[in-house]
Amino acid sequence: MAAKRDTTSITTYVVILISAICATGVLILVLQFLNLRELDKRFNSLNKQLELRTKLFVRIQQSLGYDGIIHNLKDFVIRRDSRYLEAAQEKVDYALELLEEYRGLEGVSEDEVSRIDFVGNMVGKYDQITRYFASTDTSSMNTRELDALTQVDHTMAVNSLENLTRDYELFASRGREEVMQVIRLSIVGLLAPALVAALALLFLFLLIGRRLRNRILRIQKATLRIGPGDLRDSIALESRDFLGSIAANFDTAIEHFQDAALSIRATLTESRASAGDLTRQIESILTATNRINSEIRKLQLATHRLSSNAAESSTATEEITATIRNLARGIDNQVSAVTQTSASIEEMAASIRSVASVTEARMESSRDLARLTERGEAELASTDGYISEISASVDDMLEMIDVIEHVADQTDMLSMNAAIEAAHAGETGKGFAVVAEEIRKLAESTRENSGQISGRLKNTITSIHSALESSRSSREAFVALQNSISGMLDSFAEISDSTQELSAGSRQILSAVASLMSVSGEIKLGSEEILSGSEEISASLISMQKTADTVGKDVSEVLQSAGAISDAAAHISEAGIHNSEGLQRLASRVSFFKLMDDESASEEIDFSTYILQHHRWVSRVGSALAGNETISLSEMTDHHGCDVGRWIDSEGENLFRDKPVFAELKQSHEQVHQLLRQIVRNLHDGKTEEANDGFSDLIETSNRLVALFSRLKDTPDTREA
Repeated sequence: MAAKRDTTSITTYVVILISAICATGVLILVLQFLNLRELDKRFNSLNKQLELRTKLFVRIQQSLGYDGIIHNLKDFVIRRDSRYLEAAQEKVDYALELLEEYRGLEGVSEDEVSRIDFVGNMVGKYDQITRYFASTDTSSMNTRELDALTQVDHTMAVNSLENLTRDYELFASRGREEVMQVIRLSIVGLLAPALVAALALLFLFLLIGRRLRNRILRIQKATLRIGPGDLRDSIALESRDFLGSIAANFDTAIEHFQDAALSIRATLTESRASAGDLTRQIESILTATNRINSEIRKLQLATHRLSSNAAESSTATEEITATIRNLARGIDNQVSAVTQTSASIEEMAASIRSVASVTEARMESSRDLARLTERGEAELASTDGYISEISASVDDMLEMIDVIEHVADQTDMLSMNAAIEAAHAGETGKGFAVVAEEIRKLAESTRENSGQISGRLKNTITSIHSALESSRSSREAFVALQNSISGMLDSFAEISDSTQELSAGSRQILSAVASLMSVSGEIKLGSEEILSGSEEISASLISMQKTADTVGKDVSEVLQSAGAISDAAAHISEAGIHNSEGLQRLASRVSFFKLMDDESASEEIDFSTYILQHHRWVSRVGSALAGNETISLSEMTDHHGCDVGRWIDSEGENLFRDKPVFAELKQSHEQVHQLLRQIVRNLHDGKTEEANDGFSDLIETSNRLVALFSRLKDTPDTREA
């Protein structure tokens, strides 16, 4: 009985414990159910706020961007149509309403309010501009002045819009984090009583826990995928309980997120298409204005050259007229001079005949002199022969005297030897010594005589050589004289021939002088007619110069107007570049989210920004040629330093390295930079005409580069990039 009571007591305690656990679990479940209902309300509120913020953000961007305030104001400045001003005012009012509505949203932070105020300040400035234009007569303002009035610093507003985008993402991320936190707490709160109940009621865990756990895990996996921005999957729980409601609300929020991201992407696509259309329109405007500016500058140079040529021709015509007047006076003087010349020529002919007779007489005398010089040369040649023979004989005598001197020397030696031998013989040799002494004296006498004879013969040889040199000099003089006489005879012959020709020429001159007198009269009449014609030409040239000056002034005015159009197009190009860059940044933000159609979606490379950046430089050079802008050589980077060049060297090289059209594009881009630098260098050197010719080549190369961009855009790699 005691054991039974113990068992019953234990059973009672277990039942009580299980009941207490179940009651605690039920209480916790009720609390978690209430918490999940609050989560459901919070999630619905967050979903509505995100949807409303997305719509307001897109509408604000549309009111500011393409076909918005800025676009309508630019159209009003260019076209002077009040409809665009009214449209801009409507967009301003609409933007202010949207900004005010955005401020009134629930949960807007102070930073968001501050950024909305920056955007509101920019819109307020545009409101002031539109109201000023509406209340002011702008017909007297040119395009440049109007464009200057519409310039508003967009930097803070653009940064504010970008920050609003980040705030939007931060708000969504914070909402997701709150949902995740509540879900985690709910999971913990749900698992705790389930684990406690599982210790008491295993069969409840087997029947209910598994199903509940799977649903919670599906919800957890779905929330974990949202963190990296993956919106492609949903929970899709087919249940009417609170987890099913959470899953349904979660799926609805994901769908709204997807719709918002797809709407932004569609807006981006439309904006890019509009930007492409705008780029093509700007490209057409810039190309046309650049070509017009080039042609107008050529026309300006042509009119300037025409005016200069007309002035030079007028001056030359006046000089010709004065020359013709002097010629007429000269012709009168010429007639009298021709008469005097005729008499002088007759006297000259008589003198020529006299010179001819004297020349004949002198030629005969010269021939006699030539014969005498030939005879003297022959006699001198004979004398040279005789002197040469005497010189040879004297040389032989000198050799004989040398032999005699040698014999005398030998005799002297013999006498010395004989005296020595006689001295050795004593008395017997005395007679022999006397004879030796006499022989010695005879040898000395012979030596002295031969020396004297040798000296005289040497003097004789010197005299003979002098006579020979004099004979040779005389002979050379006779030869030179003969040559001179021969040349003189030739000169006399030429003089005789010349006098004959002069005599014949004088007769022809007399005949020509008579003809000249007749022609001079005709020239006088012709000069009077030329004088009249030159005066008429001078008057026509003066009139043409005035007309050219007038045309030049008109062309300068047209060039200024074209420069204003070019500047306006350049500003539009800058706005297009900023618009394309803003769209690119927004696209990078939206690409964070992964959507259902991301596998089939593709993003084309946007070449419009690079084309506009290229046209901006061409327009700046055109403006510099018109004198509206100054460009330094340091600003002209090479083809690797500009935005287009950096894209070509990086992304373009990676995508299109093997494409022939890409190689052509690189070459054309390099040629464009070479032409740009050459034009700016010519401008700095004062070579305006060369700079204008180079600008025509630049336009052709620029059009070719834009066409290559279009061809590159149509390649399969570009469409699939």
